[in-house]
Amino acid sequence: MLTHLLDNWPYKLAAIAIAIALRLYVIDQSNNTRQIMVPISNLVAPAGLVVADAPRSVRVTLSGASGRLDTVTPDDLHASLDLRAARSGNNASVPVVASLSTDLQGVVSVVDQDPRSCAVVLDKLVSEQRKISVHMNVTQFATFGYAYQSPIVTPATAVIEGTDSDLAKVKDVWVWVDTDFSGSEAGALSIQGYYNISAMDAFGNPVTGVTVSPTQARVVIPVTRVAAIKTMVVSPQIVGSPSYPFAIKSVTVDPPMVTISGPASVLADTSIIGTQAIDVSGVNGNIQRSVSLILPKSLVAKPAGNVTVTVTISATRPPSPPVAGGTTLHT
Repeated sequence: MLTHLLDNWPYKLAAIAIAIALRLYVIDQSNNTRQIMVPISNLVAPAGLVVADAPRSVRVTLSGASGRLDTVTPDDLHASLDLRAARSGNNASVPVVASLSTDLQGVVSVVDQDPRSCAVVLDKLVSEQRKISVHMNVTQFATFGYAYQSPIVTPATAVIEGTDSDLAKVKDVWVWVDTDFSGSEAGALSIQGYYNISAMDAFGNPVTGVTVSPTQARVVIPVTRVAAIKTMVVSPQIVGSPSYPFAIKSVTVDPPMVTISGPASVLADTSIIGTQAIDVSGVNGNIQRSVSLILPKSLVAKPAGNVTVTVTISATRPPSPPVAGGTTLHT
């Protein structure tokens, strides 16, 4: 019996050594572990609720062959919260579920995770309907003779949705429009387009955690022709000359300037306004006249009415004294 056992003993001993080594290798490979942080995703709360506070990641302990463990990334695992039984308010113990991707199953295993459950706060989800206002960033004023009219917004309202605390922060729901109008020459008589709708707080900052529906609104800002206004100098028309040796010393107008309205194209080429002619022929003293303005038919003075023109006339030198015989000599 012993003789048989000792037959080929070197080979038998080598086989036993190989088996022991293989067993130790398998045990060593299966006992390798690695910890990895996995983000918690798919925070799907029950209808009418939203997750207000919850852990963002879970530490997962994996076991498997060292060569395979080294290649595992957080994207190869999935972590989520089981919120099916959760209610509004504080939930002290919500299960955390960590799982492997399909290609890792059977190769790597999850042996532990921290935490296995966690506290989660759920808030009620509420919604409100708000009027949409338009805020204009006036990067370009309307061309002279044109004016922006009140914006037309479609739809006129938007629905904002979020928690009670988030909706309380919303001061205004608006669209932001940059003006861009190149004038009648381009034929652009309105600004129009689709603009993003934003929920803003009292400081003009977007409120996070609030959704807006719809996300865009169509805004039309009509640009219409209007009577242009221009302030112009009144230039009185004086004709004739005073009798010698008198001359015009000064001319004043009250008011000296008037406001004129009318088509922009006409106003652009007009800088002064004339008056009805004032004849000073043969005059030897001051005169004052109420005269009308001479305006193109398309222009209107505001306020309408005459202007008062005062012409100051004085002698350029005193008259020569009389000589014998009563004749006055002029040199």
